[in-house]
Amino acid sequence: MLLVLVMLVSLSVSYARYMSRPSSVPWTVRSVEWVRDNHGAWLVSLTERVYYTLTAPKKGGPGLVALPSLAADSSQTATRSGHQSRPVYTPPPVKPAITPALPGEGVWRPVGRMVNGQYPLRVALFRNERDYPRILTYAVWIDHSLTQLALYPGRVEPPQGSPRGPMMVPLDQRTRLLAVFNSGFKYEDSHG
Repeated sequence: MLLVLVMLVSLSVSYARYMSRPSSVPWTVRSVEWVRDNHGAWLVSLTERVYYTLTAPKKGGPGLVALPSLAADSSQTATRSGHQSRPVYTPPPVKPAITPALPGEGVWRPVGRMVNGQYPLRVALFRNERDYPRILTYAVWIDHSLTQLALYPGRVEPPQGSPRGPMMVPLDQRTRLLAVFNSGFKYEDSHG
């Protein structure tokens, strides 16, 4: 009985410390992460696998007849404004898994704002799952000759990263942002 009490106190202290760390993530998600970080990754993975199996979307159904427009699609504004929107290199179109392709499917379209008279971001929409003809994949291509990459490590990840610096993009840099990505993976899961 004493051993069980000691284990419960130890787990409670660990959980309380974890939950008291600064975070903008809901307590439910942090609780799952606490379980994952305390030798419960197998349990979280099993639970997720069962949940996603039970709630998987139904296969098939009517296919799309047209692609949705991109909110930031600037292909029309590029030609109207007279700016050159074609970069030095554009990736080849993405071949969709479902044929025939919809008009514009897999084609790289400029989005966002211009940098030096060109669009550094291009987005391609395509269907990559034959079993789910209504689900789209959005791929982004970034012209590295017009952009600059900056890494802002998180508060906790990576654990032994380079000098921490700010955890968020500084306010004075945000007007220059074209895209922000959160890796969503833990360093220990990268195996390197």
